[in-house]
Amino acid sequence: MPTNKAHFNYFWNPGRRRLLRGFLPEENHCMGRTVPTFTNLIDLELSSWAKFRRGLRKEDQDVFDDIFRAAKLHLAENFYAMRAVPFESMIMSIIIEQQKTIRKLKEEIGPLSHKPLSK
Repeated sequence: MPTNKAHFNYFWNPGRRRLLRGFLPEENHCMGRTVPTFTNLIDLELSSWAKFRRGLRKEDQDVFDDIFRAAKLHLAENFYAMRAVPFESMIMSIIIEQQKTIRKLKEEIGPLSHKPLSK
C-alpha cells in the first residue's frame, strides 16, 4: 500500500516540507490527520515569513498582520479549492479583501467627487 506522503507532493519546497514535518504521517502510522487544516497552512506560511516581519517597522508589522488576517477570512473557500500551492489561495483571499476595501472606499468618495470645490 502506498504511503500517505504522496498527498503532500504539492509541498515541493524543502522549507515548507520542514515546516510540515509534524503533519506528515510516519511510514507505519495509519491514523490521525493526514491533511493539515487551512488555518494550520496559513500559520505555517506566516511562520516562514517571521524574519521578514521582524525586519519591518512597527507600523508595517501591523499592516503585515492585517494582510494575513485577511487570508483567514476565507478558510472554507480555500480548503474547498485546495490548490496545489496553498499560498496561491492565500493571496487570492488577500486580493479579494483588498478589492472589497477599494470598492467600499470608491462608493464613499463617489458623491464627494461630484461636489464643486469651494473657494
